[in-house]
Amino acid sequence: MPETVVSLENNLRWFFPTPVVAQPWPGSEGVNAALRELILSGEAQANPDLPNVVGGWATTKDFLTWNAECIAELREHIRIVVSEVVKGTSQITEVPNQHLGFEAWANVLRSGGYHRPHTHDNSFWSGVYYVASGQPTGDQPQNGQLELFDPRSAAGAIRLPGSTYQHTCPIDPQPGLIVMFPGWIRHMVHPFHGEGERISVAFNLIRT
Repeated sequence: MPETVVSLENNLRWFFPTPVVAQPWPGSEGVNAALRELILSGEAQANPDLPNVVGGWATTKDFLTWNAECIAELREHIRIVVSEVVKGTSQITEVPNQHLGFEAWANVLRSGGYHRPHTHDNSFWSGVYYVASGQPTGDQPQNGQLELFDPRSAAGAIRLPGSTYQHTCPIDPQPGLIVMFPGWIRHMVHPFHGEGERISVAFNLIRT
């Protein structure tokens, strides 16, 4: 009987990975302070209908076009991160600007607010940038977390101890953190319990 030799280094392949990027932005405190002031001033003026948000507020999807220096800085930061992520997860060396664009909106959640599970339809990539995380209090599980759900609906049909199949991806919001994921990934924001505001800017890379 020939010897059985297993070499996962050369023969193991991952066919269905899902890319998720969580990239901090060191030195963003000044930009975040200006964004927070601008977003909260907008909150005081309007309260649009939000199908996925409970106990919160959001701008319209033209936030990155607002005329403010802090938004221009955030827009350029998002552009650079998105460009690197797209190039790093594909075979292209340059992201085409033609027919591609962004839509983005700012969100505010206070204690008790959350986002229902949803996807971002018609987007290549989706993301969120955290302006402020508030001050979570109490011992509520997953307080204010972003949670991404495994898109492989049958992956957990047979459970093996220690397996990574059918798990979720929880992310704690931190000011200056940008998170990117495919727009078809179902996700939610768990109820925030605490003081202050949980402020974020959500965005999509879309075909224009």
